[in-house]
Amino acid sequence: MRILVVTNGDVDDLAYLEEQASVHDMIICVDGAVRHLRPIGITPSILTGDLDSISDEDLQWVEDHHVPLLRYETRKDYTDTELALLHAIEKGARHVTMTGAIGSRIDHSLGNIFLLKLLWNHQVEGTIESEKVEMRIVGKEVNTLWRRGETVSFIPVSSVVTGLTLIGFEYPLNQATIDMGSSRCISNVIATDHPVIQVEKGLLLAIRNKSKEQSFR
Repeated sequence: MRILVVTNGDVDDLAYLEEQASVHDMIICVDGAVRHLRPIGITPSILTGDLDSISDEDLQWVEDHHVPLLRYETRKDYTDTELALLHAIEKGARHVTMTGAIGSRIDHSLGNIFLLKLLWNHQVEGTIESEKVEMRIVGKEVNTLWRRGETVSFIPVSSVVTGLTLIGFEYPLNQATIDMGSSRCISNVIATDHPVIQVEKGLLLAIRNKSKEQSFR
C-alpha cells in the first residue's frame, strides 16, 4: 500500500500535490494541512493530529465530508507527523510519501526529515517529496530513476558510512568511507540516466534536486 502523508509545511504547487494524491492508495492529512487539500477538492482518508493548527473553516469542511478523525491531546510525546507515520505503518504501508514536510520552522523540518529513519526502521520505503526536491534514506544498493544533470547530495546520518560507491555521477566513489559531519558528498551531479548507489554499512540521507542546477562544489 502506498500512503501519502500531507503535513502542514510549505506546498507551493497544488497541481503537484494533486498528482501525488492520484498515485497513492490512502491520504493521511496532518492537522492544519487541510489547507492544502481543500482548495483542490481532495478529501483525505483520515485527519489526524491535535487540531491546534487547523482553521474552523477547514475543520468544518472535513466534518461536512465525513472524514474520519484520529485526534490526540495537545500535550504529548510525539509530533502529529510522527503519529501519522505510525498510523500509516499500522495500516500496512509499504511506501510512504511525505509532502508539506518542510517549512519555515527548522526544528519541525529537521524532525520530519529524520522521521525517514523511523520508516526505514520499520522496513517501509519513505520519501519526502515536493515539486523541487526528493529526500530518502539510503543504506544498501539503490538503482534510481534519477535523471542526468540533476544535483544530488548525500549526508551521513550514521556516525560513519563505509563502502560507499557512486556509479554514474560526476564525482564517482569506490568503497569510500564518509564520517558524519563531512561535506564530501554535497552537490554531486548525475552523469548517466541510471546512476547506482551502493552502501556496505551505515545510512545516508539522499537529497535530490529535481531541477538541473549548476554544481557549486
